Amino acid sequence: MRCVFKPIGRWFGLRPRPQRPIVTTEEDFLLEKAFEAAQGKKGAQHKPSVDTLSKLARQANRSEREVERWWRQRTRADKPTSLDKFSESGWRCTYYALAFAYGCWCLSDKPWLFDTMHCWYNFPHHDMTNDVWWYYMIELGFYISLTFSQFLDVKRKDFWQMFVHHIVTIMLMAFSWTCNLTRIGTL
Repeated sequence: MRCVFKPIGRWFGLRPRPQRPIVTTEEDFLLEKAFEAAQGKKGAQHKPSVDTLSKLARQANRSEREVERWWRQRTRADKPTSLDKFSESGWRCTYYALAFAYGCWCLSDKPWLFDTMHCWYNFPHHDMTNDVWWYYMIELGFYISLTFSQFLDVKRKDFWQMFVHHIVTIMLMAFSWTCNLTRIGTL
């Protein structure tokens, strides 16, 4: 889908990722190493302390201002651009729109959509139709893929909350499948 949404984003005028500073000299390698070490510390990648800055400037044979500029450019190179966010949002919007449309089509002829008492008639001996089976499998596959792909996608502030959300969603779907509560699960 990125092959679809990135060109659309560029057509709308969104710019791609700025180029990372090229590590060519030993001094650049030293700065890169310090940057990577500081990434684990909260807020460290935004601006190093004055002491760290002067120490890096001495080691890299550069002025403090040059090290500050290098650090700022390096930080900006790791941030997701509007084009990256547009591409990811476009893919998710497309999936959710198609899943919603398929869910509406799938449930349109089911009696439990309009009268939830049908979820309990003859429980737990409910037959599962092919369209409901596919609806469940597609949704389950999507949430499993999100669980793994969020490690590769744009890092978010709510990373762990979303990770827990995906795991809980998978567990709820597995529970409703196991207990034959698929009528409730499709609602």
